[in-house]
Amino acid sequence: MKSIAEAKPGHVHLWMCEIGARGNDVDQCRESLTMEENERAGKFRFDEHRNRFIRGRAFLREVLSTFCGTGSARELPLAIGEDGKPLVPGSPVAFNLSHSGDIAVLGIAPMREIGVDVECFDRRVECLALARRYFAPSEITALEALDGAGQRQLFFRLWTSKEAAMKATGEGLRIDPRGVEVLLDQAVRPLRYEGRFAPWYLANQDRGSGNGVTVSVAAPEPFAIVWESDSVSR
Repeated sequence: MKSIAEAKPGHVHLWMCEIGARGNDVDQCRESLTMEENERAGKFRFDEHRNRFIRGRAFLREVLSTFCGTGSARELPLAIGEDGKPLVPGSPVAFNLSHSGDIAVLGIAPMREIGVDVECFDRRVECLALARRYFAPSEITALEALDGAGQRQLFFRLWTSKEAAMKATGEGLRIDPRGVEVLLDQAVRPLRYEGRFAPWYLANQDRGSGNGVTVSVAAPEPFAIVWESDSVSR
């Protein structure tokens, strides 16, 4: 697995993991969690949600501890920064974990901050209704020009692009999504931001075949995506 010594400036390293029923053994994953995290897992009402949390947290700890060279996954020190985002004290890397259904994506980069978001294309939502509430006028126009699978795919590409920027700063939905405007390349692929995030850089990629996922990454400096693992076959 990649370590920080092998990471290159300007690269965002991405790992994808199955955290649903087809994922790693839950009992084994618990061994990578701290006592506090295992106690938190026990508070979930439904097994499905509890097991996703356990697998996702173990995934984060195992990859991040190896990347940062901090020893065992359970002993990885995690803290909360002033912006409310988790960090590894003393480490020069930023990271962000996102999940949608049974899929989780972790981004790690030797830079100040990054945002990562993933969504499954088969997630059931009312695309136009949500877009008219949360999207900028130019984005709504682009969506209204499509229908069927094309409209659904564009909706999630735009949504993940917005979420990636909003997560990067730690503000989340405290930012009005309509103010995170995404400009499109040939009307279907997110290209860059306008408005508040205009100086930021954006990348969006679809993964898997059929009903796969779309992943967006936002960062305040130029970057290239490096996929370290990609396990989606939906």
